[in-house]
Amino acid sequence: MENGISLGKDEKTKLFKAGNNRSAIAANGLTPASRLCIEMSLSIIGCLTEQKEKVKDSIIKMGAFFEREIRLCTAIKGVTPFLVLAFLADVGDITRFKNVRGFNAYLGVVPTVKSSGGKTQLGHINRQSRKLARTLFTQPLSHMIRSSDMMDAFYNNVKSRRGAGRSRIAVIRKIFNIMRSMILTGEEYRWKDEENYQRKIKEFEKIICEAA
Repeated sequence: MENGISLGKDEKTKLFKAGNNRSAIAANGLTPASRLCIEMSLSIIGCLTEQKEKVKDSIIKMGAFFEREIRLCTAIKGVTPFLVLAFLADVGDITRFKNVRGFNAYLGVVPTVKSSGGKTQLGHINRQSRKLARTLFTQPLSHMIRSSDMMDAFYNNVKSRRGAGRSRIAVIRKIFNIMRSMILTGEEYRWKDEENYQRKIKEFEKIICEAA
């Protein structure tokens, strides 16, 4: 912007992928000072990204104890071993919830209920509840929606009635409930994309083997 240049989404993506590729950065017609600032920023982002991946791998290695749960839940498109561990970290002992309503309320994926004068009104989700899993599961939401025709139809049905925001929370709630059921019963996800699933499992096994 300092150089009078406005980059679109695709151009920004290419710039980030360029990393410290000086020729790619110079092609944008920047001044030497601006180019230096961008090179330094991209270098810092690259280091942070590398460290983030190392931390993520370490968490997965320490979570190898939950291999059964990981193998079950990663069958859902968009759900990675890291997300399964985040889910389990929030939930704790999954058997302690007497019903689905209490389970969903604990994870903050159900709206608050307000009653007055004999009328019941649904409010926003409870922001004071657990939020790690809910926050992380919003990132691969589009993949989870496309994980099956059932999920896609469910999302669009809720969206047409309740709006985009509540339909996204509804999908996350449904995914959490499916994962809870799978962990409790050992039943496999019926809409599993075998190729996608095997790729995630191979990556998981590779990280675990490196820790051995």
